[in-house]
Amino acid sequence: RKDGPFVAVDCGRIPERPCLRVSFSGHIKGSFTGAVTDKQGYFVDRIGGTIFLDEIGNLPYDVQVQLLRALEERKVHPVGGNVDIPFDVRIISATNENLKEAVASGRFREDLYHRLNEFSIQALPLRERKEDIQEMVDFYLNKFSCEMKKSPAKLTPGAAKMLTEYSWPGNVRELRNICERLVVLNDSAQITPDDLWQFKVFSRMK
Repeated sequence: RKDGPFVAVDCGRIPERPCLRVSFSGHIKGSFTGAVTDKQGYFVDRIGGTIFLDEIGNLPYDVQVQLLRALEERKVHPVGGNVDIPFDVRIISATNENLKEAVASGRFREDLYHRLNEFSIQALPLRERKEDIQEMVDFYLNKFSCEMKKSPAKLTPGAAKMLTEYSWPGNVRELRNICERLVVLNDSAQITPDDLWQFKVFSRMK
């Protein structure tokens, strides 16, 4: 499916349940105010492709029921429609939340958890992937320098060592933000350990 259509859905950023259901299943023209045309949902629109459900642990409980039914039957029922539409997509989901604890507390359906958890990958935190840090820092420094039309600065060995030894409690998001801050604040050709302290880039040191 790597050449098929791909969509990433942030389940924590769709505020209203009807909007979430429409996003998944689509709707028929006239089914509600603002539905001026038919619209296919993610499942039908990405036939042969992949849907990435990010922060799946934030799905409202009633939407979890709808998602489970869709995954079990491989069909969706558009809002306002009278027929089910089959779909064929790969589902990838991710979360920072411990779903086993969410299941135990009743916040996440156990049947949906097992339905999604056919194959799982545990992503290592950045502090356990130190060999990736330098390459990622270089990438983001170059990216933000290009966006801001500045010449990319280079890390001195001492600064690179500090970034590698940092514990990165915020993982890749924190690294990205630090790199952007360095590009914004630094006007020299090099970034030194003193710069890292001066610009207060670390939330805490290891």
